[in-house]
Amino acid sequence: NEGGTLGVNIPPASATWAIGRQAEFLAGRLAAKLALEKLGCAPDLAGRVGTNPGRAPVWPSGFVGSIAHSGPFVWVTVARSDAYRSLGQDVEVRMPDSTAEKVAERIATPAELAFRRGTSMQPGEFLGLIFSAKEALYKTLNPLVDQYFDFLDATVVELDLKGESILFRLERELNGEFAKGTEYRVCFAWLDGRTHTALAIRTKGLLENN
Repeated sequence: NEGGTLGVNIPPASATWAIGRQAEFLAGRLAAKLALEKLGCAPDLAGRVGTNPGRAPVWPSGFVGSIAHSGPFVWVTVARSDAYRSLGQDVEVRMPDSTAEKVAERIATPAELAFRRGTSMQPGEFLGLIFSAKEALYKTLNPLVDQYFDFLDATVVELDLKGESILFRLERELNGEFAKGTEYRVCFAWLDGRTHTALAIRTKGLLENN
């Protein structure tokens, strides 16, 4: 049985987690509970946001959402499933340039990295943005395709710094609906030294930046 804290169900396995991880989990689920209640979700259901084997949130029937953590802060976005099929958001602190050099090939292709040439962005700032945007894309699509896909399975088609958006194209088929060549636009913003990215897919199949 799961234990309860502040009306939020906590999995028994959390007893083995570090204190910081426990606090992060509780903060995210508590914020989710409050947001769900504002949308009309019953309090007992709002406090039961579960976790799937991939550690992603499992939302109450009739709702979708996304949780992002960065340092001591947590961000939660929720919506009714009759309006949105899926939401994905990510928040990251700026990546050091030294880290960007080490992980660049795992996150972006040479063609994607070339987009930085037309900007004044430093390597860590640029790659951190691409990393976060791909995380938001993954969080949005993963619940719909129920399978893992890699950073290199989606590539940048367009980087719009003025409009604060990145257009991605899938480089492999995830399922019949999410086919190779399908494009998704992730929006972004830099706030308080952090990169915020998000994508929302409407229930009717239309894409909308969030």
